[in-house]
Amino acid sequence: MAPYTGLSEDLWLDRTKGLIEQHPLKATELKQVVLQAWNDIFDSKLGPKGFQIGRQIFRDPKSWGFSCMS
Repeated sequence: MAPYTGLSEDLWLDRTKGLIEQHPLKATELKQVVLQAWNDIFDSKLGPKGFQIGRQIFRDPKSWGFSCMS
């Protein structure tokens, strides 16, 4: 079950902080990994024409979040 299922939105911040505290990596390490992953996504080239996200391919932020949670 997802950690936010059934939780009112006003409690999401506290839940997020708790999850980060429980994680074996420090917050600075998590931030570094996430930022590197996003950099890798934007540096990637797709297909024979080398299309790139943020250059020829654009999506709104909400659709990125939805794709990541699917």
